[in-house]
Amino acid sequence: MKKMRIIIIGLSVFIVWAGSALIIYFFVEKDFRGITGDMFGAINALFSGLAFAGLIYTISVQRQELQQQRKSIEM
Repeated sequence: MKKMRIIIIGLSVFIVWAGSALIIYFFVEKDFRGITGDMFGAINALFSGLAFAGLIYTISVQRQELQQQRKSIEM
């Protein structure tokens, strides 16, 4: 269930990323693409935040697995 949720979130992020590139390419004149692309720099922050959230999630999952492993070794 968690894997499906992660896949859906990943696909959503990819769609937002690809959509922003398509919007810039098709709806902005060539002369203003650089300026407009700078305005979409916030999407870079989104990816950085998602990468950090993924890192925190990975650490928490590894911590839980280590705790379970320690309990099974003690038994």
